[in-house]
Amino acid sequence: MLTVLPAAAAALLLGVGAPAVAAAPALTVSGLRQEAGLVEFYLSAVDLPAGRSLGQVSVSADGQDLRVAAQEVVATATAATPRRGVVLVLDTSGSMAGEPIKAAQEAARGFLRTVPADVEIGVITAGAPAAVLQKATKDRTAALRAVDGLAAKGRPPSTTASGWLR
Repeated sequence: MLTVLPAAAAALLLGVGAPAVAAAPALTVSGLRQEAGLVEFYLSAVDLPAGRSLGQVSVSADGQDLRVAAQEVVATATAATPRRGVVLVLDTSGSMAGEPIKAAQEAARGFLRTVPADVEIGVITAGAPAAVLQKATKDRTAALRAVDGLAAKGRPPSTTASGWLR
């Protein structure tokens, strides 16, 4: 079954008696695509033990060995790292007054605590009018300041027997 590929690949690559390394090896399977007669995926590795490579991978499914066409790409410290970024778009309309805006802020703070340091973060409000509070930056303090400054603006919607009115 293909869902066991990461564990199977790890066992194959790391093997028993692999020499100790400073950092723990890590394998990641991504970009899985299946169609009749084809299974395609990317297998990424970091800090493999000496003498091991992704070129040594074999794959089987339902007990059958599959033909492997592999191309190894080695990233080095000199390779350019792609720029990554996320924009948080938060509703600051009147309907967000009170607990909803507080919950949105707490969720945004939690995200900012867990997103990797190399990811740039921007903060935009989707209230009336929309505004850029923080341009994309790796500065988490600036992003947190923007999130902490959020406030619901405008009138909250009224409820009637027929539904929400603006």
